[in-house]
Amino acid sequence: MNNNLLQKNREGVGPVARGIAYFVFILWSLITIFPLVWTFYSSFKSTNEILGSPMALPEVWQFNNYITAWRQAELGPKFFNSILYTTTSTAAVLLLAMMASYGFAKIYEFKQISKVLYGLIGVGLLISVQAIVIPLFILLRKFNLTDSYIGIILTYTALGLPIGVYLGTEFIKGIPDSLIESAYIDGASNSRMFGQIVLPMTTPVLFTIGILNVLGTWNEFMLVFLLGSEKTKSLPVGVQSFASQTSTQYGAQMAALVIVLLPVVLIYLIFNRRVTQGVVAGAIKG
Repeated sequence: MNNNLLQKNREGVGPVARGIAYFVFILWSLITIFPLVWTFYSSFKSTNEILGSPMALPEVWQFNNYITAWRQAELGPKFFNSILYTTTSTAAVLLLAMMASYGFAKIYEFKQISKVLYGLIGVGLLISVQAIVIPLFILLRKFNLTDSYIGIILTYTALGLPIGVYLGTEFIKGIPDSLIESAYIDGASNSRMFGQIVLPMTTPVLFTIGILNVLGTWNEFMLVFLLGSEKTKSLPVGVQSFASQTSTQYGAQMAALVIVLLPVVLIYLIFNRRVTQGVVAGAIKG
């Protein structure tokens, strides 16, 4: 039935409207892809070439830009820090968000309190990072966590929870109550219900929450720049280190930017369909 409806909708769209739609999609794709392509081939150019002919291909390919970027910005430790922050905060967000989502969606003993808490967590979606920098710094300094891995990981976990709880709750609401009730009749506890029945059924939204958190944490700049020292800084801060008040090493900076972008671009290309499926599934089930 859905396929027939989609076919009818396609037939109802005229050639002019279809042509405009294709033109907009192609134009948007070019606008999105070109900066990535330009950054890649610019990473093999010297600073003078980038300033003199920014759109042209390199006359002499400067492969040493990557060696300079890796050594001068000390990207090795920063790469490790980015992996540490991304993996640990993502794992924590997935576990905590799905546990909270199960409680909000399927446990009704404290229904009114759950609604209030769910609303408060939803407010986190509306608060920008810039708005909480000062109170966050004061809070972390009070607990001696301003220049520590655990302080940064806790911060990223807290920032990833609102969207994780929202998507997880809307998805789990779609799981039939009869399945939950049958497991209760068979003597399953809440922890067993969550771990053996609910969690395996939430794979699409788990992928969505995980990838969104990976992309957000890996690319985050401001918080790790303000809250940490050189020891705890991540890859995006390394890109900024090539700019000074007097000059900028554009070739090495572009190379460092490619090093930062390459992992997340690959992750998105591999899992982008999973992200779409998770969001659509959550919307339909919700």
